[in-house]
Amino acid sequence: MQNSNKNIDKAHITEFISRLNSDEYNYLMHCLKSNDKILNINKGILSTSELLMIEAWLFDHIENAKNNKTRLARQKIWAIFIFLRYAALAPAEIFTLTENHLDLANGIIHVTGRHSRIIYLPFSVCRRLRKMFAAGEFSSHQTYPLRCDSGFLRHSLQRCAVGCALEKGLVNARTIRNSRLCELKNLGLPHLALDILTGIAGSAKNANQDHLKMSKRLLQEYCQMESPMKTSARNLFQGRVQSLKQAGFMVRVSIRTCGGLNIAALITDKSYQRLQIEPGKILTASIKAPWVNVQPMLEDTATLLSSHENAFIGTVETVRTDTLLAEITVVLADGSIVCSLQEIGPFLPKTGDRVFVLIKALAVVLHADLG
Repeated sequence: MQNSNKNIDKAHITEFISRLNSDEYNYLMHCLKSNDKILNINKGILSTSELLMIEAWLFDHIENAKNNKTRLARQKIWAIFIFLRYAALAPAEIFTLTENHLDLANGIIHVTGRHSRIIYLPFSVCRRLRKMFAAGEFSSHQTYPLRCDSGFLRHSLQRCAVGCALEKGLVNARTIRNSRLCELKNLGLPHLALDILTGIAGSAKNANQDHLKMSKRLLQEYCQMESPMKTSARNLFQGRVQSLKQAGFMVRVSIRTCGGLNIAALITDKSYQRLQIEPGKILTASIKAPWVNVQPMLEDTATLLSSHENAFIGTVETVRTDTLLAEITVVLADGSIVCSLQEIGPFLPKTGDRVFVLIKALAVVLHADLG
């Protein structure tokens, strides 16, 4: 009888929470944040790996659209997910965003309304959003380009959960937001910074100004962090395994990133077994800068792209040199940045040049510990 009462109490609490609006729910989180066990009632948390899987599925869903109307609708769902996942915005806040609220060049969102605040996004995400908005037909005729029927958003996320083999009820706007907060908390972001992110004003109003300033700085640094992995490698690409091909004791692993890049890695069968790699698994590919080769554009681009396993076209963003070496950063088609460190030779690109980026499959290191 005692266990039955516990179940009834939990059901009542869950029903109560489901009826709260976003402001009431945020207030409840603020009051109970010291007790994580209570806050996790029936809401679950998506891991970084699962969030990446959802992001990749939504991007592929856009690519597979059969007509322009469907593609634009799927683009909108992808963009809404991006703001849920990286900015922890409430759906109502996303629906009222205009392009004037977005400073994507600096990775800034200006949220207006009752919980007005500034939120930061990773620059690679911003570049992909800029590319989408630049398409024109997505937003030029809309005051609120991301306004969406809540039922359609819910249905789209449920369909995504099925496509990713995740629990259907787990993939929703609230869980995605809470997962981002949990991710940042686990990285070490203090509670005050999380309150600033979600727009909870109580603790921020009463905070010491030095603490408030430090928390805002930490919030920017953590939110614009390109990857949660701690590594000296500057070139990191996260994606899902698309195919595997073994030849002798070597295994060729092909992964597709959330931005649509296909990256091939050549690893030993022992590494393949140790990482327990299989199709659909989320991996991170890292490449040290000296193994990234930047070459000038050629007329016969198709031949060069087809003759190399990892060949990409990009635009030079920065060039730094000393007496021996050049550090070159290149923006790729998906908005991600790759860094090359090479000896100064006959070819030294300038900012704005279009170039080839070549990476040998043997130079790609795979990691499976995304948490």
